[in-house]
This record gives sequence, structure tokens and C-alpha cells, in this order.
Amino acid sequence: MALIESDTRKAAFLGEVARQTGVPVDIYPDRIEKAATQYKVGPVDVITARGLAPMPRLLELAAPYFSIATVGLFLKGRGAKAELDEAGQRWEFSAEQRPSQTDRDSQIIVVHALRAKVEG
Repeated sequence: MALIESDTRKAAFLGEVARQTGVPVDIYPDRIEKAATQYKVGPVDVITARGLAPMPRLLELAAPYFSIATVGLFLKGRGAKAELDEAGQRWEFSAEQRPSQTDRDSQIIVVHALRAKVEG
């Protein structure tokens, strides 16, 4: 498992939790958008984020980590539909909206097959 957390205090906390629980994890205390981080981590099976950015920007940040088999799990609030519509202007993807089990106004957006639209 790879965790990317730019806040060094939060990254240290994640490291301590991993140590205490014995969970094997690589923690990258860096920015997700940095090329060096993208190179170190590479494509992943699952990518998740909560409260990181609106969907168009979130997909831009997540795209370098996507392969054909990657699944994105993105927690979103009331504006999810509008964010998905806006993201569809620049990105091609399939998305399912699933209700959150912890907040009735939120949902989990499950994204597959993410790729930038070809201009032309």
C-alpha cells in the first residue's frame, strides 16, 4: 500500500499507525502532483481521496496513477453530479455513484477507464 500525504505531521501520524498495527505501507510525504512522486509510486490498483479537490482537478491529479485496471474511489458531497458533468468536459471515464454509509448527503464516486479527452 502506498500513501501520499503532503502534510508531514499527518504523514508521521500515518507512519506511527502503520508501525503500531504492523501494516506494511510506503508513505510518501510529498505532493501528489509532483513528477518525482508519480515516478516513485507509478500506476496503482485503487486510488482514493477525500476532500482533496473538485472532480475535474481530482481526476487530473489521479490520472498519472491510473492504468486500464485502476479503480478510483472518490468521496464527494452534494455537488457530485455537477462535478462529474464538469469533469466530463476534459476527461473520458465511466463512473458509478454509490451512497455513503456515513453521511446521507455524500456519495462515493467509483471511476474506471480514466483518460484525457483528445482535442481535435
